[in-house]
Amino acid sequence: MQSCLFVISRAPSAIAKSVVCAFEPRQDDRAPAPDDGPLGLDIAQCREFEDALAKGLAERGARVLLLGMAYKANVDDPRESPAFKIGRIAGNEGIDVVYHDPLMEGYPGNVENLDKAVEGSDCLILVTDHDVFRKLDPSRLLMRHKNLIDTRNMLDHEEWREAGFTVRVLGDGSGP
Repeated sequence: MQSCLFVISRAPSAIAKSVVCAFEPRQDDRAPAPDDGPLGLDIAQCREFEDALAKGLAERGARVLLLGMAYKANVDDPRESPAFKIGRIAGNEGIDVVYHDPLMEGYPGNVENLDKAVEGSDCLILVTDHDVFRKLDPSRLLMRHKNLIDTRNMLDHEEWREAGFTVRVLGDGSGP
């Protein structure tokens, strides 16, 4: 049986590797099924996610904004957050990583001003499902490339598409 680790080794971009490696199911999610990879993501989800990331971020030097540093929604606690794993792996591959979490005021590495955090980004990756992120206005985000990866399936994807974003959702089954 294949696993996510096998799929990761074929990933065409460092970002894809970093996100798929780092993303683990939340405590309140279902237990992994027997056909799931080691992180609770099945093979199709791993491929779908890495394809989505690779599409917009294949080149080195891409800039990614990770939305959310906390380990779960609506808290200011970063312990065991997948955001740091994603950032570390991507950074090691030459990707410029920026963090923004409005609930983590004063935390080292957090760019508290959203406009500054998003400036020049190639992709937004929603990592933590804070309620405040539902209120983001995608039409006002000034990015170099408009890509969104919603790992929590919580945003209004049609609104983001209307604002010119390419939207990918982890695990929604839509494929590339």
